[in-house]
Order: sequence, then C-alpha cells, then structure tokens
Amino acid sequence: MVESAPPPPAQTPTGTRAPTGSPATLPAELDPPPVRNNAEAPTLALLRQSERAADGGDLAGAIAYVERAIRLNSRDATLWLQLARLQLRAERPGTAEQLAHKAIALAGNRDDQIRQGWLLVADARDAQGDAAGAERIREQWRSFRG
Repeated sequence: MVESAPPPPAQTPTGTRAPTGSPATLPAELDPPPVRNNAEAPTLALLRQSERAADGGDLAGAIAYVERAIRLNSRDATLWLQLARLQLRAERPGTAEQLAHKAIALAGNRDDQIRQGWLLVADARDAQGDAAGAERIREQWRSFRG
C-alpha cells in the first residue's frame, strides 16, 4: 500500500528539538523518568534487556523483550517506535512501517514521537524500494523541531 506523504507538522514552539534517543538509549548520567503507573518500571527493565540483546546481536531476543513490554503498556508510542526500529534492523521493512504507523496513531500530541514515526516510515519505504516516497516524507519532516 502506497500512502501519500504525512501531513505537515503541527504548530510547534520555536527553539525546541525532538529527542533522538529512546528511553533505552539515554545516557547513563540521566535519571530515568519517574514511574507513573505499575507497568512503567517493568517496561523500562524490558527495554534495557532489549537493548542489551540487540547490542549482542540477538535481534530476535531484542524484539521479544519489546513485545513483552508492549503487552504491559500497549498505549506507549515509544515502545512501538522501538519495535519498528528493531524490525527495520531485522530487515522486515513492511512490518517496521506498520509499527511506525501504530506509534504515530498512539503519539497523540507528542510531536517528537510523530516525527520519529514518520522518519521510520521513510526509512522503511526506502528499504522497500520507494526512494521517492521516502524522500517526500523526509523533506516534510527535515526541518521540523517538535
């Protein structure tokens, strides 16, 4: 299914930047965010395990950890973004694109997550041979600073 380019970014405050890392890739000196519900602590632990597995070359294990985290907290767009990234690394761009769309749908008003999702869609389209579609998406989101 070929989709048109994403809608232009929503109005955003000037001077802000979208974070580039997921919770699993934040620098060690940063404290983790405060736990807001019962699913967040186990979710963060699973994300850390996923990162260790991916760093060790075990993409299937990394994917399984994120899938477990999603079962605990299925409305968290960050988890869906991470799963999409892993699927893209595992050379499953069609699945990665679907997961990125799911993350975009769950992101609500989180412009940083929406941007990350669309850029993942662009990467997935590129991997599927749709370089023109990928470039249209990237062009729209290149200057966005949500």
